Amino acid sequence: MGGVRHAVHHIHIAGISVRPDGSRPAMHRDSIRAQAECRAIEREWGLRPVGQGERVTTSYPTIAEIIKAEQQGWDEPSRVWLQQRMRQALASASSVAEYTAALEADGVLVRWRTAEAGARVGYSLARPGDTGTSGMPVYYSAGRLDSALTLPRLTAQLVAGASPEPS
Repeated sequence: MGGVRHAVHHIHIAGISVRPDGSRPAMHRDSIRAQAECRAIEREWGLRPVGQGERVTTSYPTIAEIIKAEQQGWDEPSRVWLQQRMRQALASASSVAEYTAALEADGVLVRWRTAEAGARVGYSLARPGDTGTSGMPVYYSAGRLDSALTLPRLTAQLVAGASPEPS
């Protein structure tokens, strides 16, 4: 068993899955047990849990995004900045309209994805001043920022009146 920390924000843990005699052990459902152990380690060390729950994940900034934030003089990369704004907006909202208004009041650029019939089916967010080489804002899909806050899940959460666990 070994671990490698190759960035400020995460580590990789690796293990050997071959017995001394060269045979492979039965590993049925080991990934579930390994993930449970990772959750226990995260709790024990006070680490930020990654992707809690069934198929709920957050994304982390790339090295390029971290470098860009440093060059811009920002405290955190746009991805992290947007995730924080999403959670803050959710805390004060009781409808998608209030959530959107809270994001926009905080300076977040909101872009809606619509179906052919015109109904909103998703959204993406951008940080003011974060532009690509074309000069256009860099938008992040809400589901890639935090899969618990996709439009369908967000709507269900707000209708139920419950906030999702931070991921």
